[in-house]
Amino acid sequence: MERIHRNHINDILHRLRCGESERQISQDLGISRLTVHKYKIMAIMEGFLDIDTERPGSDQIAEVLRPKPLPPNKP
Repeated sequence: MERIHRNHINDILHRLRCGESERQISQDLGISRLTVHKYKIMAIMEGFLDIDTERPGSDQIAEVLRPKPLPPNKP
């Protein structure tokens, strides 16, 4: 999964909650549609897209959805 900025993750979730399509989000932000889809699946699993619940905080979103750093490659 490509690394994207925390603001992009927040924007993706906000737009998904508003009902925008993955294609439109990817075109507007300049990221692949598959990346938007992966974040959508993770957000659904965490319950971030439930409209009945309050929108999660930025730190909570980043903790769950942000890709984990990879260990350094050793030759």
